[in-house]
Amino acid sequence: MSSQYSPFTGSTGSTGSTGSTGSTGSTTVFNITGTSAYSGETTSPLLAEALITTRGELVYGLPIDDPRFDFRWFPPKMPGDMASWDPDVRRLLCVFEFLSSVKFSAGTLQPAQGQAIKVPPPCVQTIEDMKHQLACVLKLAAEREERMAEILTEVAVPISFYAMVLNLNPNRHRFVFELMDTVFFCVKTVVMQFKDYFNFPRPAEICPAVEPVIQTPGHGSYPMGHAAETMAMSTIFKSLIKRASKEPASGTGGLDDQLDNLAKRIANNRIVAGLHYPMDADAGLELGKKLGDLLESIAHQDGHLGWLFDRAQQELAPPTRQEERKRR
Repeated sequence: MSSQYSPFTGSTGSTGSTGSTGSTGSTTVFNITGTSAYSGETTSPLLAEALITTRGELVYGLPIDDPRFDFRWFPPKMPGDMASWDPDVRRLLCVFEFLSSVKFSAGTLQPAQGQAIKVPPPCVQTIEDMKHQLACVLKLAAEREERMAEILTEVAVPISFYAMVLNLNPNRHRFVFELMDTVFFCVKTVVMQFKDYFNFPRPAEICPAVEPVIQTPGHGSYPMGHAAETMAMSTIFKSLIKRASKEPASGTGGLDDQLDNLAKRIANNRIVAGLHYPMDADAGLELGKKLGDLLESIAHQDGHLGWLFDRAQQELAPPTRQEERKRR
């Protein structure tokens, strides 16, 4: 997928709603004095000076050689408490745990436990095979105008699309959003190993008539990263929702179908855009399912990933009647 990964802003959520707090002027004041200035996201010399002078007044006369401190933090608990870390830190811990449990060599991903994951070589043995793949890309180009909004908004992590399907809210599902960010990052890291290994050229590199509607990424075509990342996420969501729900879903066209079809739709849009061949999508979707299962198996080992999976599952569980009454 695209390298435009946000540093998990999804968990902090709908900051756009702060627009309802008023005029542009009040927003400017907030940027100077609010949490963005205090965190260092924006620079505010005015706030820095105000904090220094305020502290000087508050602690004036307190003994320096005998300071008070919270004894509950001493000695610190080891290992660390995941709940107290920033989402970015938790993601790094989860990614390191995942990468520490796998090894890549000669086109094969070998987990510490379980079966090896392989991606078959591109199904292009002859010139006719290549012509067939390119013909599919050129034919789908006719759908670009209709799909353009999707193509552009799916360049970055497609979190909003999963939020639509699962009715997610950043305030009520912050660990679900955090899990999505973590899974996409883990899968992308693995996919790049396969892309590097196969080193297959993009459609526009070998056929000038493709003329992709957005910029061609700076890495190989096979397998498709968008397909692998979204199918891994869909696979994990299906499992989490099944465990979180006490009653099985009934009827057709349920969440399982929608989640699978979302991954396939996003993958197909990349072909329409002129960035991939159909074989890229097929290989990416299959790889994504296997990586989703692998991430889940690692999460069952009670580590950092397990902590995050458990909390995401709790947020995906249907509310009890008591919880529904509280919301009212």
